[in-house]
Amino acid sequence: MYQDAIILAAGRGVRLAPYTQDAPKPMTEVCGKSILANALSNFAEVGGKRAYIVTGYKNQMLIEHANQYNAGLEIVEIYSPRFATTNNMYSLWLARQVLSQGCMLLEGDVFFDTTILPQLKGANSEGSYWFADIFKEGMNGCMLTADGDGAIRQLEIIREQKAARLENVYKSIGILAITAQLGRKIVRWLEQDIASGRTDVYYDLVLADHLHEANLSILDISSGKWMEIDDAHDLLVAEGMFRQ
Repeated sequence: MYQDAIILAAGRGVRLAPYTQDAPKPMTEVCGKSILANALSNFAEVGGKRAYIVTGYKNQMLIEHANQYNAGLEIVEIYSPRFATTNNMYSLWLARQVLSQGCMLLEGDVFFDTTILPQLKGANSEGSYWFADIFKEGMNGCMLTADGDGAIRQLEIIREQKAARLENVYKSIGILAITAQLGRKIVRWLEQDIASGRTDVYYDLVLADHLHEANLSILDISSGKWMEIDDAHDLLVAEGMFRQ
């Protein structure tokens, strides 16, 4: 398992208003525990040592919260001064030194149970993995299509809810395990896009342009519970899911 994690937490979380009016989205609570505290404790439980949190909106409040609920992790802030005008690919580029050494990557709006991260222990330690659930009816967001061996061959951002797809189609849960080899490639791809002025897209779309050389595989976590929290409805669903 990795000792370092990058947590992308710079955004304003506009769709989750009014919960994000006075606090950053990762501080939103699900069943009494914040999204960020949940991520930190789950990472610490699998041997994590350091969490590099890319901040932006209300960054001081977020880092104070992270230090309060750090679960024994060392907390390192990476501040994005351009958080209001860039997307998470720029946040990831700011953490390029960590990325190039291999790490876990977690999006700061995903609440997940304790069974998710340990599933990496059964995977090939030399591979990079995208944690994903089976694509189900009603899902949208980052959709991944894999071949019969689990290698990711296609990535699409689905804007509207779709019916269930064919087999080998998955939904990203916003967590990746990235080797140093792939991390260095991603840094190079990010730098190329940033040099061309492309700073306002998801990192997913940067990876989509290079899947043929990324060597990324699906890690099927469909037996676990998780929720990407974008709006008030997602928060309500998460409350019901994790109250059980």
